[in-house]
Amino acid sequence: MAHNDAWRLRPNAPAVGTVLGPIDKIAIGAAKEYRFGLGRSAFSMFVVRDAAERPFAYLNLCPHFSLPLNHCRDQFVDNGHIRCLQHFAIFRVEDGHCIAGACEGRSLDAIPIDLSDLGVMTVGQPVSPALSQSIAITEKPSMQSDTVHRTIGVFPEMT
Repeated sequence: MAHNDAWRLRPNAPAVGTVLGPIDKIAIGAAKEYRFGLGRSAFSMFVVRDAAERPFAYLNLCPHFSLPLNHCRDQFVDNGHIRCLQHFAIFRVEDGHCIAGACEGRSLDAIPIDLSDLGVMTVGQPVSPALSQSIAITEKPSMQSDTVHRTIGVFPEMT
């Protein structure tokens, strides 16, 4: 997957630090959609929790035809994979890579999220490609409290 922060340039993209809410509102093996703005320029993203309870966030656009993956709110996961309901492409949850369908070999645009030790998700900072790994998890103490924030995102491995 190519390191891509182009999603930040889209209309109504959420700013770093935007609160998404508590992770426990997303069932394990399910997803939740987040929309910012109204109408055709609305920004849509989703967070999915895998079987190991890890959250992964992606832009809600299929790389095949730039259409939303879902028809109904929060419908993204089928049999442990993310599925595009437009043309039935199948993506891995842990990295957004398409493993079957019209866009095989391409990937969803990952959105970094921070997870506080209290389980609150926020839109995170991008991780430098020089520090990238398959799943990047970094911890930093909060200046405002005794909580620790974990930045979770899916980024390319350096070769």
